[in-house]
Amino acid sequence: MQTPAAARAIGFGPFRVDPRTRELRKGGSRIRVPEQSVRILLSLLDRAGDVVTRDELAAMLWPSDTLVDIEHGLNSAVRRLRDALADSAERPLYIETVPRVGYRFVGTVAVPQALPDLTAVEDDDAEPRLTTGTQAESTVARVMSSAPQRRWLVATAMVLLATMVTIAAWRGKRTEGAAATARPLPVPLTFEGGLQTDPNVSPDGQWIAYASNSGGNFDIWIRRLSGGDPVQVTQDAASDSQPDWSPDGSRLVFRSERAGGGVFVVPATGGASRRISPRGFRPRWSPDGRHVVFAEHVLTGLNLNLQVIAADGGAPRHWPGRSLGAFGWQPRSSSVLMFASLFGPFEPTLESWTVGAASTTRWVVADKVVGAFRAERLVVVAGEELIPSSDLSSLYFIGASRGTRALWRIDIDATARRVVSGPHRLTTLPEANNANLSPDGRRVVFDGSARNAQILSYALSNEKLASDPVPLTSDVVHAEMPTLSRDGRAFAFVLTRPGSPDRSELVGRWPGESRDRTIRVINEPGEVLALPRWNSNGTKLVYGFVSNATEPSAQQQLRIFEASTGEDTPLTSAHAVVTMEFPSGWTPDGRHILVASSMYAVGKSAIALLPIDAAPAAEHSRRPITSAADASLSAAVMSPDARWVAFRVRDFEGQAAPRIAIVSARGGDRAAWTFVTGGIEPADKPCWSDDGATLYFTSGGSGAMNVWGVRFDAVRGVPVGEPFKVTAFDGPGTHILSDIRVMELGAGGGRLMFPVVRPKGGLWMLELGAH
Repeated sequence: MQTPAAARAIGFGPFRVDPRTRELRKGGSRIRVPEQSVRILLSLLDRAGDVVTRDELAAMLWPSDTLVDIEHGLNSAVRRLRDALADSAERPLYIETVPRVGYRFVGTVAVPQALPDLTAVEDDDAEPRLTTGTQAESTVARVMSSAPQRRWLVATAMVLLATMVTIAAWRGKRTEGAAATARPLPVPLTFEGGLQTDPNVSPDGQWIAYASNSGGNFDIWIRRLSGGDPVQVTQDAASDSQPDWSPDGSRLVFRSERAGGGVFVVPATGGASRRISPRGFRPRWSPDGRHVVFAEHVLTGLNLNLQVIAADGGAPRHWPGRSLGAFGWQPRSSSVLMFASLFGPFEPTLESWTVGAASTTRWVVADKVVGAFRAERLVVVAGEELIPSSDLSSLYFIGASRGTRALWRIDIDATARRVVSGPHRLTTLPEANNANLSPDGRRVVFDGSARNAQILSYALSNEKLASDPVPLTSDVVHAEMPTLSRDGRAFAFVLTRPGSPDRSELVGRWPGESRDRTIRVINEPGEVLALPRWNSNGTKLVYGFVSNATEPSAQQQLRIFEASTGEDTPLTSAHAVVTMEFPSGWTPDGRHILVASSMYAVGKSAIALLPIDAAPAAEHSRRPITSAADASLSAAVMSPDARWVAFRVRDFEGQAAPRIAIVSARGGDRAAWTFVTGGIEPADKPCWSDDGATLYFTSGGSGAMNVWGVRFDAVRGVPVGEPFKVTAFDGPGTHILSDIRVMELGAGGGRLMFPVVRPKGGLWMLELGAH
């Protein structure tokens, strides 16, 4: 009998599984998953749309005389399969649980380009390609003439024909007895290895421009939406990305790291590139082609500092006030739109700014829309494009909700400047990034690459990275906020598993333990874990905890975990969240915690010390170190000799980007600060080397975010020489996690570690239809 297990590699979503080698791949990269999990996947694919019972799966995996806990073993194998697919039991994309019965595959199964002989041996490394016209028709004929026919295979071949000939929407198809999917499914547009990202549809709707490293380096490419070979537009040793077509389709504006970085323009068919700004990310043409809007950086959690310049260059005009969301031009106007919602209140705000005006206009958001954002816990991803429909009846954006990034839509009344309905989720893939709308409003293209952060550790020598990275976490899960004890023996981080968005785990490893252990689990949507910090010898861990984060009754507390006993006790009393209070470090003797909050000085932001022997109400025994009324202070860390404190300063006026400053540990006002960095490039996350002779920090204003260092004179308390680059990340490929709120540096034992994202995947297209 011919089954999927006997055929060539089977595709679904961005995944392909080879029944012969039992290898699961995504975007050409192999995903490590236990063999039992792959066998379960193949059984479900073999009967796609039908229920496969737990008894059937158990009988397939374990002979009747096997001594094994079958219930636990089956649950574990399915869980590992879901982790590998970034799937969720609560909102399944592929593996649906039928309670007390078994499982059903609910995704859409794809087939490779050619199926001349379903039993023929094919190249294992070949990727599926699009077929068109008679090729697709002959494929369908051959499939339907094979016997016995599989319902899933016939249905899939028909979908393939419809997709490749008409570029119509894929819709999930189940066999009889299973309900049809109501939401259109996206179609893959690219199948190359590496990463294709930043898609942008041409004004005539015929072409797509995008960034790809298929040639080894990130360059700008164009290709027809209907298929065909891609055409390379730029060829430079530095990374080029984020293209946008001019309104007449003759040029592309893009971000490049060449010549120090900036915004460039190039003819759409290729040729000489010209820089129009030495700074800028996510550039977008105005509707009349006369201006370009861009962000100074795209670091999540920081003001984007939007600017508008003439298309030929010149002095920029700045968005008045703070810009923290997705942005784009309003059709047929000289106004820029900004849509945002922040973690915590999840309250959406929409503003418009007519270029050159002194202020922005705030739109009204209907109460039901605000309620829906809060119910979905939806955050508009800052720095992404805000995409208006041509008639300005809807806005499309990338939003993060419950651990996934998806394409969403809100509906607006532009005349009344009002958001009237939404949000409506449009994609169901685990990830959606960098979306763009076709001119006719019928199709959205986006990058579907997974973007889990993985913590990497590097050995240090003479202040530089001296080794290849050692991964400390898996890339199947998302890891952030790493911390390392000064002796390098204790390590901790916050973990989120795909498919479990309301669950986060504080995980650690410390002396005497041979493996990672879960310190605390958060299962409630309103609970937040933040900024774990080991003391110098890895015996105690302090962290912040917030309950009811989305409610007026929200409370916060600092807690200390004792590694030797496993006890978790309060350092401070639980108190209302007037302003956030999180730990940022320990004193070298382990007797005090450094904290930053405006709770500790009336009308000011302050850095203070909390004595741990004053627990469980240490806030009442605080000792201020420094404060400011005109700036926000955070991320304070004490030097190993306990003489100096480095911290982050974000001025409310005058300086656009946060800076790193140093003050004596004995205390002092602003006049006593020494600034390590300037105010043009955003700098954050100060971190001392083991000997205190180097201060590391992150910066990413003029290019991709990287780790930097500056030498430090511990006697005089001043930096020595200019800051130097420690890492060399460049462009949209492998990069440091750009969410500055949860991106942390850890240093100790001669090592430096931080979370890194290594996206791989291609471009997708979604037919919107009528809404």
